[in-house]
Amino acid sequence: MANPELRTLPLANTAARTESGPVRIRPLAGEGEIAWDRFVFAQPSGSFFQLTGWKRVLEKTFQYDSRDLCAEREGRIIGVLPLFLISNWIVGRALISVPLGVYGGICAEEEASENALREAAEEMAAREGVDYLELRNRNGNRYAGYHPNALYTTFSGPLPASADLVSKSLPKDTRYMIRKGQKNALELRRGMEQLGTFYRLFAQNMKRHGTPVFPRASC
Repeated sequence: MANPELRTLPLANTAARTESGPVRIRPLAGEGEIAWDRFVFAQPSGSFFQLTGWKRVLEKTFQYDSRDLCAEREGRIIGVLPLFLISNWIVGRALISVPLGVYGGICAEEEASENALREAAEEMAAREGVDYLELRNRNGNRYAGYHPNALYTTFSGPLPASADLVSKSLPKDTRYMIRKGQKNALELRRGMEQLGTFYRLFAQNMKRHGTPVFPRASC
């Protein structure tokens, strides 16, 4: 019997023929996690939230059901899609890449593997009967038939060469709060022994925003 972890998924459009061979889509197997992470680290579009460590956090802390997909050609990973099936009263029933992450979506080295992973995810969404499929692509790609979520956004900018230039680039109110902290001997402390203090401040801040706080196990 063939190894079930290496078979091509029974989806209508999971093999995209190229000059160097077909793209095959398969679920992530435990022994493939090292290769998955190496691939993500090597890609400019890869992010922390696409690594298998974040997958384990979501599985352990929130019991989310992972449905991760790999794209391979001739046994080599050429694309990955971390994917989770979520079903609750807040989001409904959805496939999301990735929940509780700024970035996610498809990480692929070429268009053929990206398209194969997207089509596989769409086929899975149809089979599972979800309300929607959400891909948080870092590169900002928007596929035909998908709708942008304008509620959230992100930004980036160049890092100035000195602390003085960083300070001058900040809003006036922010600079005032920094000076106030310095005058009151504000200290920076590092280390896991600070986790209890951090979590208490985190929970207080989330409460002020009216947002439910994550359990301490997620920290």
